[in-house]
Amino acid sequence: MKKHFRNNRGVALILVLMIIAIIVVVTLDFNSDMRTDFTAAANVRDGISLRYVAKSGFNCALAVLAEDFEENPYDTLHEDWAKSALLSAGASNLEGFEGIRLAVNISDCSGKIQINSLGNMNSNVVTRQQDLLQRFFSLPEFDLDPDTVTAMVDSIKDWIDKDDELTGLEGAEDSYYQSQDPPCACNNGPVQTISSLRKVRGFKDIEQKTFDKIVERLTPYGDDGKVNINTADRLILEALAGGIDAELVEAINDYRLEEENDLSDLSWYTNVPGMGAITIDDNLITTESLFFEISSNAGLAVGEGKIALTKHVEGFVERVKRDGKKGIDVLCWRVE
Repeated sequence: MKKHFRNNRGVALILVLMIIAIIVVVTLDFNSDMRTDFTAAANVRDGISLRYVAKSGFNCALAVLAEDFEENPYDTLHEDWAKSALLSAGASNLEGFEGIRLAVNISDCSGKIQINSLGNMNSNVVTRQQDLLQRFFSLPEFDLDPDTVTAMVDSIKDWIDKDDELTGLEGAEDSYYQSQDPPCACNNGPVQTISSLRKVRGFKDIEQKTFDKIVERLTPYGDDGKVNINTADRLILEALAGGIDAELVEAINDYRLEEENDLSDLSWYTNVPGMGAITIDDNLITTESLFFEISSNAGLAVGEGKIALTKHVEGFVERVKRDGKKGIDVLCWRVE
């Protein structure tokens, strides 16, 4: 009888241990699920917060551009919108942004070459743009042979215009693109995204780093062909007229970076030593910027310069005048 009770006590002990083990496993699993759910909820919360902070940075940039549009009839690199560090610091110091790092940048698209101006109905604009692109693509920095340059210029025009007539000897219309692998249709309309130029004859065969260097200086916005000489990239400055070399570009850039110099008039470049004998077509340049790209990046700081989560808002905007009033139109934007 005693032996029977001892065996029962052993079974009871084993059952208790098994139950405890099951409880521990279930508890650990529940705890793991809870921690996962808690982390996911925190990430959702932080993601929503960062999204709105990034949007706030974007709207802050809009306000800066709108205020500058009201106050200044021309644009230079001395203005607040061109100072990304100042923009980011100002936005990050706003109440409620503690622990969040915000980087805001405004890029002047009007300081780039308007690729869609080749589809302008004004033949003078088209001719000026073809000459500008010919000089630009021929710069030593790109190391492109003359045939490739000609193919790129002629094919861009065919890619944009609505007809099926070849431009020059190196142009390309639908028959060319349908014969490619894989085949595609000729755009026959304005370029929507600069990256799509990779499909165009001439562009499709150049090295990726060369392609990237070229397209970062092109814009799909604007069709009058005018480049803001006050904000244009150095390589674009070099292509504005024949006879401008890298040394003159440095002199032009140094001149426009001096805050006391007046950059409101198109002809200010003639005051630069060495530029007196060079004429840039007045119809090719401007001192006013209308198109901008805004980038706003919000990140959650977790210490030692590390960012745990980020949200990015970017978009393109245009300054407009309607009924005597100035404003800003958002052309497109996205959140990542």
